[in-house]
Amino acid sequence: MRAEEPTVRVEDGPDARMVVCTGELTVAGASSLHRVLRKHLLDRGRLLVDVAALRPTSAAQTTVFATVLARAGGWPHARMVLVAPDGPVVRVMRLAGHDREVPLAADRAAALVRLDSPPDRVRRTTELPQGSHAPGFVRELVRLACDDWELPDELRDRAVVVADELTSNAVRHTSGAGELVLTLDARGLRVAVRDGSPTLPTLPAGPARGLGVVAALSDAQGVTPHRDGKTMWVLLRRSAR
Repeated sequence: MRAEEPTVRVEDGPDARMVVCTGELTVAGASSLHRVLRKHLLDRGRLLVDVAALRPTSAAQTTVFATVLARAGGWPHARMVLVAPDGPVVRVMRLAGHDREVPLAADRAAALVRLDSPPDRVRRTTELPQGSHAPGFVRELVRLACDDWELPDELRDRAVVVADELTSNAVRHTSGAGELVLTLDARGLRVAVRDGSPTLPTLPAGPARGLGVVAALSDAQGVTPHRDGKTMWVLLRRSAR
């Protein structure tokens, strides 16, 4: 039996737009819902999503909410709260920890209040161009995010240098930087650059340049391999070094 695709109803209000979702959230349905939510987030910036009658076919499908929020820019320009007193989406989001990025509220009144404060974890994801102009693009993206999130100058300056070096390394040694992901939570700011090469980097012995600069400025760092490449990430803590 074919799964029922989700249906969407949009209601415009003075303080936020409401998207009411019903039916089963399949793989294809998640892709369609991503497009709908992204459109309304970019258009209005403040979005409530009623998921009380939405049934995910797997836990993986609920990542659509965090993904679309991050790709729309995240706090403070794109704000989204899921509305439901309970249900499968709410339970999965809480168990997986996705409610740290996309807050949950039991009703519309509570959701409107929750829109006015940032989530516990803010994420911003941007596809990057290939070529020599990618590092400059990334530096500007990082400055804008740090300003939006009201981070101290010291942390912003470190983040700009780290992002520039990670992107420059990807441009020089791989098929090019594919994606920048900035994540802010209680631990600090995480700067990650994904590229299309599976080759893992080797850190230089000295801190003078390249990834040695990244190692010197970071509080933690690592590489996450993927089937189609890898992500190099760096954690920069909020406290002064």
